[in-house]
Amino acid sequence: MFVCPRASHASGGGYCDDVYCRSFFMPEIIRSPLEEPFFLSNMRLYAYKDEANQLQEINLDEWSAYFGGAISRLALSSLLYKMPATDVAALSASLSGSPAAVTDEVRALRTVLLKYGRKERIVKALEYLLFAKRVEPIATRQPASGWDDKQLEPVDASVVRDLLERAERQLRGADRFISQRYRFQVLRLQYYSGQFEAAQRYFEQNSGTFVDENSVKYRSMSLAAGAYYKDKKYGRANYLFSRVFDKFPQLKASSYFSFHPMEDADWRQTLSLAKNTREKEVLWQLLGIYANGLEAIEQIYWLNPRSRLLPLLLVREVNIVETDWSSNRDLVENGSTNRQPRPDADVVGPKRLERLKAIADAGNTDQPYLWQVSVGHLFALAGDRRTAEQYIDAAEAGARGVVEVQTQVRMSRLLARVNSMKAVDRSAETYLAAEYQWLEQTTRRLPFYGNRGAHLAQWTRERLSRLYAEAHDAVRALLLTDDRESSIYRTVAGIDSVLAFTRTASTPFDRWLAATYQYSVEELHELRALNFLYAGDLTNALAEFKQTGERASKSLPADPFAVQIRECWECYERLPHTTYTKQSFVERMIALSRGSQGRSELAARASFELATGFLNMTRYGNSRPIYWTPHNNYGWGRTDVGLAERYFLQAYDQSSDREFKTKALFMAAKAEQDRYYEARKKDTDPQPHSHFRTLGASFSDTQYYQEIIRECGRFKKFVQE
Repeated sequence: MFVCPRASHASGGGYCDDVYCRSFFMPEIIRSPLEEPFFLSNMRLYAYKDEANQLQEINLDEWSAYFGGAISRLALSSLLYKMPATDVAALSASLSGSPAAVTDEVRALRTVLLKYGRKERIVKALEYLLFAKRVEPIATRQPASGWDDKQLEPVDASVVRDLLERAERQLRGADRFISQRYRFQVLRLQYYSGQFEAAQRYFEQNSGTFVDENSVKYRSMSLAAGAYYKDKKYGRANYLFSRVFDKFPQLKASSYFSFHPMEDADWRQTLSLAKNTREKEVLWQLLGIYANGLEAIEQIYWLNPRSRLLPLLLVREVNIVETDWSSNRDLVENGSTNRQPRPDADVVGPKRLERLKAIADAGNTDQPYLWQVSVGHLFALAGDRRTAEQYIDAAEAGARGVVEVQTQVRMSRLLARVNSMKAVDRSAETYLAAEYQWLEQTTRRLPFYGNRGAHLAQWTRERLSRLYAEAHDAVRALLLTDDRESSIYRTVAGIDSVLAFTRTASTPFDRWLAATYQYSVEELHELRALNFLYAGDLTNALAEFKQTGERASKSLPADPFAVQIRECWECYERLPHTTYTKQSFVERMIALSRGSQGRSELAARASFELATGFLNMTRYGNSRPIYWTPHNNYGWGRTDVGLAERYFLQAYDQSSDREFKTKALFMAAKAEQDRYYEARKKDTDPQPHSHFRTLGASFSDTQYYQEIIRECGRFKKFVQE
């Protein structure tokens, strides 16, 4: 016998419910909307977020039926949920002929109720409703802080006693509908005033009066279950919670969260209370969701192989395996120094697979194809393609016309084939292309599909990408799973190989790769332009930017030819400046490159501006958006400061103006410092400071040198050491 783990009240669920599952298996194949809140999920607390609204709606339905539909739902809703007790009292008094001051809303509702005609029924109903509104504040008290119900304000015992006595008096002469509701309110009063034993006795004494299958019956049962739980009578409590779970959908989720078998003895007692096979099945299903799905499957199957409670446990079991499988796969694919990955078959679990396979093979469940596709999916996860496809094929044949299952069949088959691949299989490419196209269409077409198809596409594409990379087919590997910082994007030749592939793709697989590739031709030309630009090939960079469409016309935030001693990128952006685009920036750089020839002062200043442009287009400059791409291909940015340093030094050499030479040499020192940041392996690596030394030795008499001392703390510290 399974011994249930201890759990705190109202925590609910097994460990897997709190783990995000990268799942390829749709629990929706069981086609049971009421059970969807219990699919394996890390969002389980949302399962019962609408219970209060659902209870209000069903209560409204019941009252509407009580009045034969003669009173509008709007009027009833206002009476039940919005009207304060004082107005209800005034309405009741006015209907009884007593003088009472009434509001316009009360007067309008009085007219509606009088039109109904059965005055005595209305008066009795209002009498009950007034009573219920006086109970409500006691039953809905909130703790002063947090969730601790020990912080609740104490209930006035005399008020509770008076209300209980009033309920007994008003019960006399009440019809069955109203009397059931009074008894529900009595249970609420007893429970929320801490009279748990009294609540238990009252429920057992009056349980035979709850003959109608309505909300009051199961809300009363839930209160009694809570009272048993508070008294640590877990066996009886869990049995009653299971009854509510099974019979009243509006309280299904909260009944599950309240279900807590504590010890084996409690569980045996709970089982002994079950009056028939169905009740035993429900208890085992709850335990399976709560703690041990596989044992619950076996127990329910032994009781009733055709039980409709089995499929939920089955799909949860598959999703639990996927959770473990995904975590293990991360170790395989990403590496780990702390944990060693296990074989896929061990993660799936031979015993689990054997037990579920035996049920699938027996073929005597209500929907055998659910077991076949589930077992096939587990074999696919285990890497046994041949066995997986046997079960998947059987499910496909048995579930003709069941869209959800047919969808899962194709997904599981794709998983089985890709997971079993050890190398590139060219013969499978046509099949793969067709399946990925189908996956994309299915994502848009089927609302129940969720993210599972996207997860499958992503994982299988990543696996195929690794296989193609191992086969030295870098382009197909990249198109299967993009690596935005791939070395292919860092060379013109690499980008050309991608462009050539997309233009000449001829097989179905290659055409699919080209069609689903995330980069446009314009974006690839922009990458070519950037490769040319950062290599200093300005002419080719300009030609490529002209092929990028509007990408080349994006404005830069600051003047890429402005530079100062102490950098402040936000300051650059706030200053008035000439607006450059990527294209006009390169055009200006070409003009400066031409002007930098020779040894004149004009050439020196052109070289200085050219160097400034090369510096500002790096991560250390004010015009970093130059290298920004839609796919963020340069991550933390371009750090190519070599050209900037080269042209600052060229400007220094070309000029005879000592102030200008000081400025050019300091800017070369900045580029040198940036180069050090990229090359160092640790913070204590020695800094070069060759240009700082030249400045200190030869230009300390210049005015610009003094500005550097004032503005640059790093240089000031250097010269003082």
